[in-house]
Amino acid sequence: MFKTFIEGFDLRGGLPDNDIIEIVGAPASGKTILAHQLSVAFLASGGERVFYIDVDGTFSPERIARISERVRVRDALSRIFVSRVLQPAELTARISEVVERAKSSLLVIDSLTPPIKLVPREFRMDRILLVGRLLSEFVERGGCVIVTNQVRAIADVETRIQRLKKLGLPPDLWLLEGVRPALGELWSEFVGTRIYLKRVSRKFFLARIVFSRHLPEDAFSMRFDGLMFR
Repeated sequence: MFKTFIEGFDLRGGLPDNDIIEIVGAPASGKTILAHQLSVAFLASGGERVFYIDVDGTFSPERIARISERVRVRDALSRIFVSRVLQPAELTARISEVVERAKSSLLVIDSLTPPIKLVPREFRMDRILLVGRLLSEFVERGGCVIVTNQVRAIADVETRIQRLKKLGLPPDLWLLEGVRPALGELWSEFVGTRIYLKRVSRKFFLARIVFSRHLPEDAFSMRFDGLMFR
């Protein structure tokens, strides 16, 4: 486990350092901010290096430097190796390149959704399977993976909720939220810890541990101080 500098996680022991962790949420829910913070936190907890695959073009060395200064981590930028990736083949090639260096390493992909969506629908499941297996191998070799994922809207939410009520069944979290994680159930099979982020106000966010092999399912608020979550 590694400390995150976020009370809600750290009171529960932190985050697993040998797992595939997914951070899922709508735009502006704090996924990229959290990915930056966890990159520095991993190094602060004794990790050797971070491989950061920047799909969305949102990696900020300035934010990394400021967070590192705040939590007193030396040489963070020299230990975070950033790759700009756009195409599906580039993504799998980059993951393959770093698998052998997985031990004591963190692999961050922000965000996994766009390159997968570029794959023709008839080949998409095969690509998800390939990426999932590569990331699982990274974890098996002693690394940790953090992936951000988008959400997609659920159609006919009210109709579905009413149908469940008639059957005496409660709606699940995603039906209540009106969204589901992108990439579907096949991708979910590879995820060890799923964290759902939701922005409540300008300074406060909700983090929900939807499922995890290492943490209890729970929800808590996080305060954003302009640089980091607390």
